[in-house]
Amino acid sequence: MMRCLFLNALAIAGIGLSGCDNGPVDHKSDMKMSQKPIPDNGPFASSSAEQLAIDKLSWVETADAQSEARAALSSGTPPKIMAMSGRLRTHPGLTPQQYERIKDKVVSELVPGTSDTIRGDAHKAALIRVRDYAAEYNAIIYKNVAIE
Repeated sequence: MMRCLFLNALAIAGIGLSGCDNGPVDHKSDMKMSQKPIPDNGPFASSSAEQLAIDKLSWVETADAQSEARAALSSGTPPKIMAMSGRLRTHPGLTPQQYERIKDKVVSELVPGTSDTIRGDAHKAALIRVRDYAAEYNAIIYKNVAIE
């Protein structure tokens, strides 16, 4: 009887856990995607929720991290550091230690539309582009603020 219960519990646990493994994460493919423009799925987005999520991030297509970072540094106010929402709040392009070093000299601002929910391939591509933009922007801000 105990053996039967134990085997059933193992079978149920195995079924529950089998869905957790999506295989190895290939960060190189993410990097390749960051070079591609965000697909304009328009009415062909996999869902209206995906299209709304993409629309919130569309600003990145015309953004220039270098000029916007220079403008933030010359504004006379504490520059912003871009943060992305997910399971944890992260500052792309900075290690936690780097952020700790400058956190009293900057304002951490959450990028609207970021989250750990990916609504489709086009949304994933948009989030990668935003992450890459934020990493470049934050690195410029850090380089200039950390030496003060």
